[in-house]
Amino acid sequence: MRKSVFVLITLLLSACGEKDPRLLNGYVESDTLMMASQEGGAVAEVAVTEGEEVAPGQLLFRLDDARLSLALQQAEASAASAQARIKNAGALDQAVAEAEAQYDAAKKAYERSKELVRTKVATKARLDTDTASYEAAKARLERARSERDSAMDDWRAAEAAAGLARR
Repeated sequence: MRKSVFVLITLLLSACGEKDPRLLNGYVESDTLMMASQEGGAVAEVAVTEGEEVAPGQLLFRLDDARLSLALQQAEASAASAQARIKNAGALDQAVAEAEAQYDAAKKAYERSKELVRTKVATKARLDTDTASYEAAKARLERARSERDSAMDDWRAAEAAAGLARR
C-alpha cells in the first residue's frame, strides 16, 4: 500500500510541473493550395474564383502563349534552315569523297617519298613537300567530315526542338 501511495503522489507531482511551451497538441488545417504549371509564363486568364470548388481536370488558369508561339516559330525556322543544309548533304558527301581521294593520294606520295629518302633516291626537300601535302589533305578531310556531321547534328537538334515546341 505504501508503495502504491508513493507512485500516486509521484505521478500527481509530475503532472503539476510546467509544460514545455514548444510542444503543442492539435490539428492543422489549410485552405491554401500552391500550384504551378509545367511551363512558366504570364497568366492570361484565371478560370475560377477564390473559394470555388473545382473538379479534377477543370481548367484553373490559362497562360499567355505568345512566348511559346514565338519559341515554336524560332524552332521551326531553325529546323527549316537545318533542312536546307541537309538538302545540300549531297554536296557535303561529295566534298568528303573528294577530300578522301586527295588524302589517299597524298598519303601514298608521302609514304613513297619517305621510302625514297630512306634509300637515298629522293631528297629531304621532296619528303618535306609531300609531308606538307599529306598534312594539308588530312586537315581538309577532317574539316569536310566535320562540316557534314555538324550539318546532320544541327538538323537533328532543330527537329527535336521543333518537336518539343509543338507539344
